[in-house]
Amino acid sequence: MNLDNIKPGFKIKDKLVVEILTTFPLYYQAWELDCIGWIVKFADNTKGIIMTDHGDPYIALGSDLEIKIKEYLNAIHRTQCALDILRS
Repeated sequence: MNLDNIKPGFKIKDKLVVEILTTFPLYYQAWELDCIGWIVKFADNTKGIIMTDHGDPYIALGSDLEIKIKEYLNAIHRTQCALDILRS
């Protein structure tokens, strides 16, 4: 799927995106796809998260972002430890 398709007018399940509020990077170890997430406003005035899985968009949960943050923090910690070992 072309990531440029996720814009106002994009329909996912029964939800119509009316506004992109922001985009944010998503990082996966050894994975070059699925690198953007969107916070959107739907036609029913609710907000949601759109992420992709192998290029296919889906409506994600806040807990999905919490998991990603934990993964990022773990990667930062392990990288810092590696740097500390190098410098010791």
